[in-house]
Amino acid sequence: MNANKILEFIGSKWFMLILGVLMIFLLPTTYSNLMIVYNAGEMARLWWVPTVFIINLLTAIMAIYKATGMFFQKKDIKQEDWE
Repeated sequence: MNANKILEFIGSKWFMLILGVLMIFLLPTTYSNLMIVYNAGEMARLWWVPTVFIINLLTAIMAIYKATGMFFQKKDIKQEDWE
């Protein structure tokens, strides 16, 4: 399979939408793990749990933002040459 096809699929609006929805469904699990670690007072030892939650949250936000931008972008935009 051509590498361009893989990159084209990763950049598609459907991949971004599926990724965003998947990350939103994983947010409650990662948040509950974060609260368990926080309430146990083990944030310094288990530093990767808040890191995973923050990355999950940012991925969900950015994937949904990019997918909605791709769904609602105008197709009639004409490129002008810069001189």
